[in-house]
Amino acid sequence: MNEIKVKCLGCGSLEKGDFCGGCHTILPIDHDEVDFFQLFDLEPRPALDRELLDQRFLELSRKLHPDRHTAEGSDLRLKVLSISAELNHGYRILADTKERVRYLVGKVTDQEPAEAKQVPPEMMELFFEVHDLMGEADAYLKQRKPAASRIEAALSMSDSGRRELRERINALRQRGNETVARVEQEITQLDAAWDDSAERPRILERLSRLADVLSYMGRLRGSLDDKELKLEM
Repeated sequence: MNEIKVKCLGCGSLEKGDFCGGCHTILPIDHDEVDFFQLFDLEPRPALDRELLDQRFLELSRKLHPDRHTAEGSDLRLKVLSISAELNHGYRILADTKERVRYLVGKVTDQEPAEAKQVPPEMMELFFEVHDLMGEADAYLKQRKPAASRIEAALSMSDSGRRELRERINALRQRGNETVARVEQEITQLDAAWDDSAERPRILERLSRLADVLSYMGRLRGSLDDKELKLEM
């Protein structure tokens, strides 16, 4: 939280942060740039305690509830809305591993990492398998006649070609989940070495690459989900 103390407009005490510790009203602080780790009073590092993040998000959300600020002036009510928006955005960033890692790298290096334009080496084999499967699914969907009724659509669910494609989609989705799990595990390992300043440049570089893996994995998952949905129609 912010270290500068300001005078609370509600009770007059000197406080720091976004809320007065005495009367719990919003403090009149202008944020040039919100630090999401600081907003939730969390140490900026690759891994975090998700339960602690959720707990602090709920605590701050309760403090920002409109019913708690009906008697305040319009300026402070607008500040409540502003902080509430920052809170929700910050929670989405920190709760998502890919977004949190990219945000952390950007904060530490003062330069947000660019999105990868090429498939990460770790994703190459899976990428091509998904690409081939998408082509086969498109060919199947193109030659399949639309169902004339719901009964016909239900009967077509037993189509062996469709069943095989769906099984392969599920198998690739499971491999993708395993890839994400390995990335999460490596991020935890990198977090253990985070305090070693000599290791920091290597860790930041690797975190950027792992974020690319998660980004491409998200795209592949979207492709698989979309194609599975079309196969079910």
